[in-house]
Amino acid sequence: MVQQTRRIGREVLSGRVCALGAEFQVTFETPPVTFQLKLKPQPASTRNPQAAPQHGTWSYDYLLARAGESHDASGEYNIVEDLAARRLHLAMRGSDHVVFKGHDGMHPIDYGFDLVPTPGTACP
Repeated sequence: MVQQTRRIGREVLSGRVCALGAEFQVTFETPPVTFQLKLKPQPASTRNPQAAPQHGTWSYDYLLARAGESHDASGEYNIVEDLAARRLHLAMRGSDHVVFKGHDGMHPIDYGFDLVPTPGTACP
């Protein structure tokens, strides 16, 4: 299960990860828009092909048509295991291309959340 650990604004995160080696999504509900953060793990190293992927790429995009605002973001993520807390910390870095009211520029992204095992939650 995705567990929010920080806030930039009023965003609320939700999602579930069944396998670190498969693509997954996290839903961001941020008034006035809801969008999907897409995460794609990179293959395990050739030295240890059985190891769980600990890094990958992410992306999202959305349009606020009424405001004339668009976002197109991407970057990389890393996962660090916290054995004592029984969770994984996911840190993402990258940039968001924002177009809004004459502004057209790149904004840095530095964000993260935790992945926490949830007993009794079935995965497909």
